[in-house]
Amino acid sequence: MIKINAAEFQRKPGEYQQRAQQEPVEITRHGRRDIVLMSADHYDQLTTFGAARSVGHLISLAFSHAMAKQSALHSKWITASAKVGGRLPRSLLMASVQSLGQQDMLLRCMEEEFTPTSGAQADPFGFHHQSRMSVQWIADAYEIVRLLEERQIWPMSEEFESLSNDLRLLRAPLMQHAIATTSEQRDANVLIALAATPARGDDKAEEYLHSDPQRAMIMPSGVSSRGSVMWMVVDIGTGDDRWIERRQLSERLLTLWSS
Repeated sequence: MIKINAAEFQRKPGEYQQRAQQEPVEITRHGRRDIVLMSADHYDQLTTFGAARSVGHLISLAFSHAMAKQSALHSKWITASAKVGGRLPRSLLMASVQSLGQQDMLLRCMEEEFTPTSGAQADPFGFHHQSRMSVQWIADAYEIVRLLEERQIWPMSEEFESLSNDLRLLRAPLMQHAIATTSEQRDANVLIALAATPARGDDKAEEYLHSDPQRAMIMPSGVSSRGSVMWMVVDIGTGDDRWIERRQLSERLLTLWSS
């Protein structure tokens, strides 16, 4: 096994990704193992012969397997992390973007394992874990985009603002169990009528008021034809509701950060 530190990997990501196809590459950060890159064949050998004996090892293998299967996507995330992290060089922003990319690769593998015909995965608990990881991915993506926007260290554009707004609309109900609002909307304390989705004949609209400490929002969720988690957001600024897919957000982020 080849052992290198994270700084060395960041200097030559392409080279070490290629070498990992022949021999596992262990990447360390601050003297501790961060991730192990390996080929899909090597991963299969390890799991077949029972080499993974701990939960931690299994998790590490899952990420390594995902990166091996998504090598082209891995390269895009490495490039994005360098571009975004370079905007705040004396920080761990680059590592944060790399972590977001690692989560994305794992989630995309889980999404591809979702069976469109049966609407399920081989593991009955697989989609539950995928859903929870998708929520965490949204929260992490939101914080990175919010940082770029607040510090004004990434060029503003119509697409950047659209992405920022979509993540904001998702983050509030997912993490705060509330409807996303601006400070002006909170000050206005507008009464909102919430109806169940899908609608049922005997349902009554519930009143939602920002000043109510018991206010709550359960955002409708589902799975797209690509096996990705999606949510129906409410934008009280426009009065619209619409579905947002996690995977599409990932694709939009990579396009933005590659420009």
